[in-house]
Order: sequence, then C-alpha cells, then structure tokens
Amino acid sequence: MTLNAKKLAKPNILRCPICEQIVAYEAGKPLPAGFPFCSPRCKMRDLNAWLNEDYVLGRDLTTEEKEDLDPEELSREDLLALVRELQESKQNDEEDDDDIII
Repeated sequence: MTLNAKKLAKPNILRCPICEQIVAYEAGKPLPAGFPFCSPRCKMRDLNAWLNEDYVLGRDLTTEEKEDLDPEELSREDLLALVRELQESKQNDEEDDDDIII
C-alpha cells in the first residue's frame, strides 16, 4: 500500500448501540465481525432485548414493505445509514429523558 493509499484509507467510526464503545472500520474492507456491536456480549444483550420484546417497531409494516424486505440485499451504505439513524434516535431519546423532572 502506498503512502497516498494509506492516507485515503481512514477508518470510519461508529459507536456500539449497546455500550457506545467505538467500533472502527475502513471503507472498502469487510465490516468487523459482529458489526455494529463491539463484542459478542453486546450482541447477545441486544438479542436478549429483542427476545424480551424491549424493542418494538414503531408501526406495522405494510404488505408491500414485508414483501420488499430482504436484509441480504441491503447495501453496505444502507446498513451504515440505518445504524447511524438508530444511534441518533437513541441519543435523542436519551436527551428527552434527561429533560424529565421528577
């Protein structure tokens, strides 16, 4: 790898949706194992939350959306955009919770 290529291959940084630890990856390379989670433990905590129904979809999917839904066909960019959107939503929810005075 040349010096210029090293400069261009800057790592992108996202945060683990469970513990918010930094998860770095390089554009054009395969995503880290367990992405977007930082560890198998966080991945299992997320699965446990889904199984306990702590997470819910905001609305029911339409028949057309259900037919079109194929996670295998999501592009890398779509996956990253989805992760960023979820992280921003989580951060906004936490900020709203901070505003609540008991």
